[in-house]
Amino acid sequence: GYTHHHPAKGERTNQSILRNGKAILKESMLPASFYNEAQQHAAYLFNRMPHGENTISPFEYIFKRKPDLSNLQPFGCICFAFLPKETITKIDGNGLKCRLLGYGDDFKTEEIKGYRLLTEEGNIIFADNVTFPINIKFERLNDLVYTTNNDMAIDELFDPLIDINSNQ
Repeated sequence: GYTHHHPAKGERTNQSILRNGKAILKESMLPASFYNEAQQHAAYLFNRMPHGENTISPFEYIFKRKPDLSNLQPFGCICFAFLPKETITKIDGNGLKCRLLGYGDDFKTEEIKGYRLLTEEGNIIFADNVTFPINIKFERLNDLVYTTNNDMAIDELFDPLIDINSNQ
């Protein structure tokens, strides 16, 4: 017969990832249009942590080794991508201020091969030479990234009953 309680463990896992993704998106002060990147970041972290009674993470179970956590940084934090010398002039700075969106992995070995970054102009780039400041902080992006057609507020992700267009 039909039992809706059977996939409870999978549903709890999905809910944990969704809640963590919403929380890191709100903490990062990025607009709601980066919801997918926040969910990917949350799943990336989830797969590298042990859960419940398990003493090993899903990553360890699959790859038979501990994950390298030395490169993990908070989602949306400020960082600087260093540009190749061929792309800059003498008077240009060699660092491009960005925000961390995620990790670029080699899916066969699951090793971090670089970072997915959001530039101040709103472009998503991939860089492997990135520096993170010691005092990691979050700040609101310039208005170029917060477009008018992005009408979903981050709080709406937490409570779908909020009408952002109502005048209360």
